[in-house]
Amino acid sequence: MNIKQLLMLTAGALVSTSLLAGPKSNSMEDAHSKMEIQSADEVNVINDYQLPQLTSSGNIAGQGYASAQSTFPGYSASNINDGDTNSTVGGNYSWANGHTYAPDGRLPNWVQLAFRSTKSFSKVVLHTSRGYEIKDYDIQVRSGLNWITVVRQRGNTSVTRVHTFTPTSGNVIRVVALRGPDNQYIYGRVNELEVYESAENMALNARASAQSTFSGYSPSNVNDGNRNTRVGGAYSWANGHKYTPDGRLPQWLQLDFGQYKRISKVVLYTSLGYEIKDYDIQVWNGSSWNTVVTQRGNTSVSRTHTFSPVFGSKLRVIGRRGPDNQYIYVRVNELEVY
Repeated sequence: MNIKQLLMLTAGALVSTSLLAGPKSNSMEDAHSKMEIQSADEVNVINDYQLPQLTSSGNIAGQGYASAQSTFPGYSASNINDGDTNSTVGGNYSWANGHTYAPDGRLPNWVQLAFRSTKSFSKVVLHTSRGYEIKDYDIQVRSGLNWITVVRQRGNTSVTRVHTFTPTSGNVIRVVALRGPDNQYIYGRVNELEVYESAENMALNARASAQSTFSGYSPSNVNDGNRNTRVGGAYSWANGHKYTPDGRLPQWLQLDFGQYKRISKVVLYTSLGYEIKDYDIQVWNGSSWNTVVTQRGNTSVSRTHTFSPVFGSKLRVIGRRGPDNQYIYVRVNELEVY
């Protein structure tokens, strides 16, 4: 018997297993009590694997390391973050718990994604197997030594379900399968997980500085979280022009993050009636400044710039020309960096 035939027989065993195969200890009361005693110490976070290249899709599941409490032969946990949302039943597409075919395989059973760094989870899209949809499950985030339940789903019949929740910080996210479909309740199947972070405005924790500053127009205004676009020193930064050394345009305004960040979006707010006309946005990669935005002829009081993700520890706006009614000054009221 070759390997392909063996896998087909194994898959057939999973699909054809009797609904009565599990003893009475698989009741929901036992499922809940078992789930409650699982501690964070039972989860091993693997630190010696290589992360794939980051993408701009927003789905960070591919950055995680997949593992499970148990696995039915041929139904690898790695299927849940391979990028394939196919809902077909089978070991090529999904994870399933081991039941009696693996130690500690009876429900409840978890499948998880572990990340090297802390994430702010806010959305999960769960894809299961068509015709064998996982019915009851929780989604939990490990924060320190504690598991925080962010989703409690009961009675699911959908092959795909989108869950959004309050952003929750942690480095492991898991699905705790409590019950499979009525036609095979002893197995939980997950074909794919999509995991998303909440967008964090990184500007808020950065240190702001400028090449020059007009008296009273502090660079600290640009990352104080205030989007007010009024003119004045209480709301914006402006260059010093002739009133400070080296104050004439072009002038830079900078945010220092103190560590490397992945940057793909900047929102710039300027002063109403005195909108900055020409500017560039650059990111410091450790050896040089890379221009990610070149803006000319702006007349908008706020403008959103998105670009291919870059890594850098600093970001700066190069103000080249102010508005036609006062072209010698550039004003920035607020910067948001994502």
